[in-house]
Amino acid sequence: MLSRQLDNPATGDRTTILTSPLTGQAGPLRFRTTLPPGAAGSPVHRHGRLTESFAVEAGTLAFWTKGHWEQLCAGDSITVHPGEAHGFRNDSDADVTFVCTVAPGDGFERFLRIMTGLAVEGRTRADGMPRSLAALALAIRQADLTLAALPGWAQQPLLAIMARQASKQGLDRFWRQS
Repeated sequence: MLSRQLDNPATGDRTTILTSPLTGQAGPLRFRTTLPPGAAGSPVHRHGRLTESFAVEAGTLAFWTKGHWEQLCAGDSITVHPGEAHGFRNDSDADVTFVCTVAPGDGFERFLRIMTGLAVEGRTRADGMPRSLAALALAIRQADLTLAALPGWAQQPLLAIMARQASKQGLDRFWRQS
């Protein structure tokens, strides 16, 4: 059975899955995440076909959109459409909690589970990034993600090769058992 609570020991992020496409629940993926003070969050990236909505419940979330950083406070929300560069972090000295809705969400849920599973096994750096490039490729391929700093066409072929290698190593098990 898949756990609804994903606590990342490397970053201190705490995520609760509210609706899970991987468990057969209808609708998009919905999860609540709390980032500790100073958390790196997510680097600036794009999704090819995912739409994400963020609703801040508590604290202040630094959010990259439309070419600059903004501060989203409790009660603020933002929606990111496919192809739009975005990222987030916690620049404050207090926790920030937000609810994220991702559609379609099954691949993104796999991404969350892979990243947390790697951290639980000690396979990440202190910032939560996997030590193995193949494991990172597997995770970001699930999330339909490309880094905004590099052209997607240059990333996709390499990511596909490395993700296959990570699957052969059994790293896709994290979304089946976490």
